[in-house]
Amino acid sequence: FGVILTSGALAHNQAENPDLFLYPHVVYMQGGPAVMAEKGLLRVPENRKGNTGKSLTIGFLRFPTKSQNPTKPLFLLAGGPGVSWIRDLSREGGYDYKEVLFYQEFADVIIIDQRGAVNSFPSFRCRGSAKNLPLDQPLTFEDRFRAEAKDVKACKKFWQEKGFDLTALNTLENADDINDLRKALGYDKINLVGGSYGSHLGLTILRRQIPDKITEPDQTPVSTGGRAWGFLDQRPVPRGRIRL
Repeated sequence: FGVILTSGALAHNQAENPDLFLYPHVVYMQGGPAVMAEKGLLRVPENRKGNTGKSLTIGFLRFPTKSQNPTKPLFLLAGGPGVSWIRDLSREGGYDYKEVLFYQEFADVIIIDQRGAVNSFPSFRCRGSAKNLPLDQPLTFEDRFRAEAKDVKACKKFWQEKGFDLTALNTLENADDINDLRKALGYDKINLVGGSYGSHLGLTILRRQIPDKITEPDQTPVSTGGRAWGFLDQRPVPRGRIRL
């Protein structure tokens, strides 16, 4: 299990950027050391293309590096879309946590929850309903598909009726959110690491307006459904790495 403690003191002068909220955190993990971090929210436009005038907030954690001579900050891009790397820090085995500690030795590490994910606001989640599943007979793929389709339609209706533009939940907006966070944190150039959907997002960032801001795009692997990580002496060892 994991515990995140929050201090009431601000780690960021909000007057410098009223869209950025940053607070000091201490992250404790079972069997691991306490790690100083910062928890933040960044307010971004809901739809840059449609210019709805509304905003969303993107949740993130920043782990300051321990190095006296660090390399460029490293942004970890989660899969999914919509997987929460922040939440996965506490999952059994602690692999994501170990990965963060490894990178922190030589760079600031920034973990982002994509728009609509668990630690962003709003988190576009809905509870599924068991009433859509037949409980008196074996579950088939067709039954599950029909039940999930009903849940998705109900969830879509719920958030649309609250006035949110669900067409803005897309990779182009996610890529621009990363760029906005890069600028808000005062970084010129950054490194990217992503797997599965995170590789799609990383490639989109490279195709957008900021290819000159990426020093080491590292997709591990590109669009295969998972990061192929192994561990040697508790240090992550990338397999099948693809450099661009």
